[in-house]
Amino acid sequence: MNTTFAIRPLIYIFSDSNFLALSLLENLLAKNCLVNIVTNDVKKWSEKTAQIANKSRFSLLNRKDFIPTDQIEYAVFSQGFVKNENSFKEYLKAKEDGYLRRAKSLILCPYESFSFKESSLLKLNDSTGVIYLGDLIGPRMDLNNRLFVSEKISEILTVKSLTFAIGEVVYPLFVQDAAKTISKWLFSFGPYGQEVFLLGPELSAADFWKINQSLVGEIKLKSDQDAKPRQVPRNYEVKYINSDPKLALTEMYKYMALGGQIIRAPKIYKPIRLPKKTILWVFTGLFLFFFPFITFALGSGFLYFAYRGALTGRDENFQNMVLMARINYIVGGRESGVVKHIPVLGRVYRESEYISIAGERISDISLTSYPLIKTSSELFTKILGNDIYNPQTYSDQIKAGLGSVYQNILILEADTKDATARKLVSGAYVSGKVDFEKIKNISQQGDHLLSELPSILGKGKKQTYLILFQNNMELRPTGGFIGSYAVSTFDGGRMSELNINDVYSADGQLRGHVDPPDAIKNYLGEANWWLRDSNWDPDFPTSAKRAEWFLDKEVDTQVDGVISIDL
Repeated sequence: MNTTFAIRPLIYIFSDSNFLALSLLENLLAKNCLVNIVTNDVKKWSEKTAQIANKSRFSLLNRKDFIPTDQIEYAVFSQGFVKNENSFKEYLKAKEDGYLRRAKSLILCPYESFSFKESSLLKLNDSTGVIYLGDLIGPRMDLNNRLFVSEKISEILTVKSLTFAIGEVVYPLFVQDAAKTISKWLFSFGPYGQEVFLLGPELSAADFWKINQSLVGEIKLKSDQDAKPRQVPRNYEVKYINSDPKLALTEMYKYMALGGQIIRAPKIYKPIRLPKKTILWVFTGLFLFFFPFITFALGSGFLYFAYRGALTGRDENFQNMVLMARINYIVGGRESGVVKHIPVLGRVYRESEYISIAGERISDISLTSYPLIKTSSELFTKILGNDIYNPQTYSDQIKAGLGSVYQNILILEADTKDATARKLVSGAYVSGKVDFEKIKNISQQGDHLLSELPSILGKGKKQTYLILFQNNMELRPTGGFIGSYAVSTFDGGRMSELNINDVYSADGQLRGHVDPPDAIKNYLGEANWWLRDSNWDPDFPTSAKRAEWFLDKEVDTQVDGVISIDL
């Protein structure tokens, strides 16, 4: 049986040149995807993607001339983040044109664009979902789009004040965190068939004001007695991302300080004045020098304690610990990326940059693998138990998680190859210690096994298997001498029967004579052929069919497959 493991899906993004769509494009390219941008403003997209290196993996298509050559499989519609317009207009047009019959589609809209009227008219199928995003913040955001958070940031930059309705709540969401979640949902079980609110952590107006004031200096907090606070509508699913508001705002202000916006950018940090300037400069220099290594040490510490807790059964904080590790790796990697161009010392920071990137990838793999292990353990319990369940559900969940793990492994492998090519010691060390090909091969085999798992476990039809216990200390072509065997039956996902027998008890019931191969005659001195020597062909499927034949003739038992296990 063969399987194809898709690693380069083609995604269509229908969008104007907003910063969410740009972050999503970068995230998808990092996952080795191919992307077609369908837009009415090719020129702006060209300007905003000029810094992207791998231009061969995405294309810009003019919406007026767009006619797909084949049915679209993945589509994302990102509207309303540049101009406050009908967020569903582009999706309805594409649907009417017949492009989306086979597509898994996600419609991305600003939180405040939600309308009960539009929601009631929108008829979603099982392959289409709507995501209303919270207050998106990050580099390249447009402060002139009249969205709630853009107006607040513009007010801070222009008049040094911040005005809120009484009781207002802010949901700051780092655009890169949102893009990562959306790309993950696109290829997994996602919010298909429903409308979901994807929000950042819930902050009061005062807390949002404090964070901004810590970054840009004095800001006056005002209240608007006549304004009404926004409300998340009831009876809709809400998903919260553990996004860091301060990190999101810091990255946004840094981008503006570098000329990313026409609006005058503030100084992000208030200068610290000390009487002894020499001591301050020395302290600052030492801090900046060691900062990437401090964050790496902290990230490694969080990962260590996360795995230690998981191994001892105290895994309730596993995900939080890994998330803290990931945040430290991200911060250290970005700091290293900034200072790696310093002459002489830059070599050290190029090493710390790769180490931080590798740590971030390992954190992502850990976060994806943790629920995967939990689900697999639960499935194993179900197989050995008596409860009725659907093995297809578990198979699909594990397969989706394994796909995410595989994608992160591919990214880590690409990062490691790049580091090795740049002659980094850390990259060469990881490359020598980690067998990426073996890991990828196991993942691909696991994906294929999971596709067949429901039928293997007897979903819809009882399945019986012959299990050969091979002693690899006594060499045979398929791995070892068959000393005993078992017959196991699976029915509806549960193992309903398991009988283990000595192979000689079965061989003793063979009626008649089977002439063995010449090698068995010449080297083993056997005049007959039995189940115990059925694995004489190194091609396992051939030996397996022979073992099935002997089992049928000796104990009158037919099976649906053969499994071998060595010591």
